[in-house]
Amino acid sequence: MTWAQRYAGLLIAVYIYVLLLGVRLTIPLSDLTRVVEEFSAIGMSDYNLREPLYWATGKVLTASFNDAWLAIFVLDMASLVMVAIAVRGRSLSGIAIVCLVLSPMILLGICNIHRQLVGFAAWMLVERLTENSKPSRAVPLHMIPFLIHSSMGILSFVYFFVQACSRKNYPVIFALASFVLLAALLFGNVLAELFRQGTETNTSVIIYLGWAIAVYAILAAATGLRNSMSFFYVLGILVAIALFIFSGGSSGSRFFMLVITVTSIWLFGHQALRSGTPRAKLLNLLLGMALVLPTFGSDFSTDIIRAAYFGVPFGATY
Repeated sequence: MTWAQRYAGLLIAVYIYVLLLGVRLTIPLSDLTRVVEEFSAIGMSDYNLREPLYWATGKVLTASFNDAWLAIFVLDMASLVMVAIAVRGRSLSGIAIVCLVLSPMILLGICNIHRQLVGFAAWMLVERLTENSKPSRAVPLHMIPFLIHSSMGILSFVYFFVQACSRKNYPVIFALASFVLLAALLFGNVLAELFRQGTETNTSVIIYLGWAIAVYAILAAATGLRNSMSFFYVLGILVAIALFIFSGGSSGSRFFMLVITVTSIWLFGHQALRSGTPRAKLLNLLLGMALVLPTFGSDFSTDIIRAAYFGVPFGATY
């Protein structure tokens, strides 16, 4: 993949983002509507304290600029910088860059669940900066994305569990497994309620599972089944299904999107998709198509894309 192709992909991605900026101002009852209200309110509510770093930062920026939407834009730019640093050196193709922007997690992060987008960007950066670090350094830094969006805490837990298994660190494996069991027994209802927040979804878990299987087929074809990336993916999808059942579709669907997007970025940067061979190019194309498949299968997402393309408010007649 040449620099010109990657540069073209980046320019297209930026153009799509600019188009989406106008659309998200017109989506009624989106999560961003509440974000604007909360950023503009004085003090931290109980709702804000669940994800204090995101809300406190947004409130400070809103007070500084006297504009909540400008504060959201600044957080967008911070997220872009964090993701750029996180993928530096992975040589993502132009197809990968465009498809990531159109993927459900990033598209909906820009236009709806914004704190998930910021938390995802922070998680990717922390993971990249600590990938070869000791747990004593990595774990505290992973608290940063968790304080931005609570789902990142579960993502970090899955990540550390996979790392411990790959290193055969049995004391850590036992400690993590015991912690999950104890937390579920003692605080199961409280934890379920904590993650039962955000925009609900009426989409069946079977649809999300079909999406996950499509991406997994490409992962298996590219890297095989017996590796830490595959283990992370399978375990993450199992956790997403559990969240779907115990904490509601909102939490489960978000975690499906997180696991699939994170793994896709790793896979796009894998040598199997970077070699420039016809097989690598085909795998890039298939992964990109699989990643954006739910975007074009959802009425909400396709309405966002149509509004952006035609330059009209969300829900208008095209």
